[in-house]
Parts: sequence; C-alpha cells; structure tokens
Amino acid sequence: MSVILRNCCPPLVQVAKLGGLCSQVYAVLWESAYKDVRRDKRLHLPYEQRRDCGGTSTWSIKGIASEIGASRNKVGKAVDTLLDAGFLIAEGYVQGGRGTKTTIWRVVHPDQLEAVSYANSMLHASPSETRQVLLKHKITPPEIDHELEQGLRDYYVENFGTDPYSGFDDTVSDEYEGDGDDALASLTPEEVNPEGPIDVAVIS
Repeated sequence: MSVILRNCCPPLVQVAKLGGLCSQVYAVLWESAYKDVRRDKRLHLPYEQRRDCGGTSTWSIKGIASEIGASRNKVGKAVDTLLDAGFLIAEGYVQGGRGTKTTIWRVVHPDQLEAVSYANSMLHASPSETRQVLLKHKITPPEIDHELEQGLRDYYVENFGTDPYSGFDDTVSDEYEGDGDDALASLTPEEVNPEGPIDVAVIS
C-alpha cells in the first residue's frame, strides 16, 4: 500500500481526542510529510507494482516547539503520545557529526492506522520507550584489532610470499621530516628517480 499522503483526510478528530499539544504537533508533521513525495521512475510498471514512497518528515522536537511556540518537554510528550497511539512511527535515525540523532518520522496513512495500532499492542515495550532507548544509545566506531590484523598479515606473507602492505611503505615520510612540498624538496634527484633522468620527446 502506498504511504504517500494523497487523496486522504488527516484524522484530526481522533488526534484531538488525545489532548495536549497532539493536534498542533500532528499538524506540523502532517504538512511536512504531505510534501514528501518520491515517485518510482519505472513509469511502465502497473500501479500495484510501483514503489512510490514518501510521507516522512525530519522535524526535530526543538524545531516543532519553536514553530508552535511551546516548550520542548510538552512537544516531546505529545510526540510520545502520537507514537503510542499509532499516528506516528519513528522510522529511522540519522547519526549527526556531533553525536546527535535526527529522527525520521513517518506519518501513518489513515488507511493503516488500525494495523499500526494493533502492531503496537503486540510489542513488549511501547514505541515511545523504545525510541528513548535508541536515542540514548551512542554509536561508536569499532576499535582496530591490531593483533588480528598482524596475524592476517603474517598469514598472507607465509602463503603468498609477499607483504600485502609493501606498497604502502612509509620510509620516505619517516626518513625525511616535513610534509608535502617540504619533504619533496629535501630529496636529491637520485633519490627521487634512482633510474636516472627520463628522456621526454617533444612533438611540435
């Protein structure tokens, strides 16, 4: 089923019954998600086989709070309420450069509300609780296992008779201090090209 929010009416009455800032927060996210339309470029396919998608928004809690003139705590509570009621889905997270995470919100299509609500009731933890756990989890790059790397290098040398890192010799950078043009300038012509000068034929 298409997730593009076209030819449908937002469930404003149902959202209003949730109270708080749910209606205002939902209105901001619906408007943003409504504009998110990504059409399948394979136009020759029948409608049932197309992969048109959209219906997402990357509004932050801080951004929504600024937009509607409310505190971030109240907006956060409204978002959690919408998540648990099945009107929103935290579809994914984008890791920022400074460790922050941007949530990708999916505004649930009105035709899918019943299915999403039923799926939420089957979960061990509510969507809002799961989201908080994921937000607190920091993604750190794995540490390099130098012992394993050296073992693989020795295995390669033993079986193939050559060092896989032989092409990445750092003797020049270790022998000559400086970098870039300074390091190159400190080399003699014989060190730059041990085989002697290269004859270049100029064609006029």
